[in-house]
Amino acid sequence: MLDDEFQISRDGKASLVSIICPSFEAHKDEVESANSLKELRELLRTLGIETGDEYIQNKKTVESGTMLGTGKLKEIAVKAKEEGSDLLVFDFELTSSQIRNIKKITGLSVVDRCHIILEIFAEHARTRDAKIQIEIARLQYLLPRLSGFWSHLGRQRGAVGVIGGEGEQQIELDRRIIRDRIEFYKKQLKEIAKSREQQRKKRKDRAVTAALVGYTNAGKSSVMNRLCRVDILEENKLFATLDSTYRTLNPDTHPPMILIDTVGFIQNLPNTLIEGFKTTLESALEADLLIIICDMSDPNYRKHLKVTRDVLAELGVENKEMLVVFNKKDLLNNKIQEKIIRRTESGSFVVSTHDTGDMDELRQHIINYFLDKQNHYDLFIPYEEGSAHAVVSSKTNVMASENHETGIFYRIRVPEFIFNGLRLHSYILAPEDVEKL
Repeated sequence: MLDDEFQISRDGKASLVSIICPSFEAHKDEVESANSLKELRELLRTLGIETGDEYIQNKKTVESGTMLGTGKLKEIAVKAKEEGSDLLVFDFELTSSQIRNIKKITGLSVVDRCHIILEIFAEHARTRDAKIQIEIARLQYLLPRLSGFWSHLGRQRGAVGVIGGEGEQQIELDRRIIRDRIEFYKKQLKEIAKSREQQRKKRKDRAVTAALVGYTNAGKSSVMNRLCRVDILEENKLFATLDSTYRTLNPDTHPPMILIDTVGFIQNLPNTLIEGFKTTLESALEADLLIIICDMSDPNYRKHLKVTRDVLAELGVENKEMLVVFNKKDLLNNKIQEKIIRRTESGSFVVSTHDTGDMDELRQHIINYFLDKQNHYDLFIPYEEGSAHAVVSSKTNVMASENHETGIFYRIRVPEFIFNGLRLHSYILAPEDVEKL
């Protein structure tokens, strides 16, 4: 029953409903509401749901029981049915009573933006931990909305003033089932978190990492494919990638450089969803460098960049070193915009993933960034010390080498924690000794 009532049918047609209200976040004016509706339409496309017209009401204040006025809802219902829609999708969160009231007034199925995003998450998750995180978020969303969703609650037999009718008994049972499920999944998630923490510690000692973050559909997976020369799913859909993906950026450096592709961000994402999916975003917490990917061809790219930075601040990583990469320059209709971005966002990159030169330059920049963070050592190793030469060539980054009469001079770069385990300290040269060579 849980799954049957919650799942959204893909066979019908959906009409989109929104509001313009000065006191309502993300819908304060016509531009904000239009941008949010455009995104909602893309979310529905990702689910494969056909969309119909958009219906927007200007309000000075929102109606607590229905958000929009009753008259407007009846008008929307008539037009939606005329265009063949059997589903109304509201571009903001609805409470249980609001869902129930709107259903009663319109005679149509009703879902909100949060429900749509949860459906996408559930479809696109691949790893066990991501599926568990999403299920927890889904159940936490569903718990306070039971009476708004479930049709079997309409079969209550309790008379007026009588407590404990069939429907009320059923809803209490259902709430208990959901709470038990949430606790069960949270325990599983804790076990997975322990294992992930152990893996993270091992990886921290063996590699340096950069995390790709940014608004959904900004092209993070495409950038990762080009930089790491691999083949990860690329789709022109919102939330095509949900699970963190790890790939080697450069296997020839020591330690290896790892690139992490993370879930995309989106505006108006409820806190319950951010919390429920936080473990996936935690890959950004462990990264040594955050690479923000921004789709510069999107008219709302500045808003998307702000959303990304706001989410990173919520995660407590706003002080990490960051590199901003403006992607999809090949889709720009206004070339002046590229010049403006280069001037106003100093230190950023403007790229197209279809431009090999752009990708090579960005890749080398990231590699150099990590190399510049490493300690450099000057060594002189006699020719007969064969094992030491082998260690230098296989475990460090050799920046320069020079043959001399009795041995080889090396200038290397390597993190201190790696160098300390290589047993090369006896070969270190003092600066004045280097000058004598």
